[in-house]
Amino acid sequence: VASLSHVIHFIATAFITTSTVTVGYFVFSAMHPELSPAVPLVLYVVVGYVVATLFSHIYALAVDTSLQCFLACEEMGLAQGGEDGFVPKPLECWLDTEKKPEEASRTDGWVE
Repeated sequence: VASLSHVIHFIATAFITTSTVTVGYFVFSAMHPELSPAVPLVLYVVVGYVVATLFSHIYALAVDTSLQCFLACEEMGLAQGGEDGFVPKPLECWLDTEKKPEEASRTDGWVE
């Protein structure tokens, strides 16, 4: 799973950087057809890479947080499905949604 995460992170970073440079080239060429786009393209690569890296890291943090919440919910037995619950429909099959949060003690799933 970790190696797949690195591959997806690399693909996303490469795609965002390449897209930034491509759009930047066409915009620069349309605005200034008489100038060389070499220096602006280097700046577009740097800015695109920084933005792509920041976006990918924030996205990875959101995915890790969601996974951590899912695991904590599963371990503590606090899954509640249905319309009144907080477990999304696609994840209900992975959790035991029969136990209501009110029935779980505060120490369920925790090691003291």
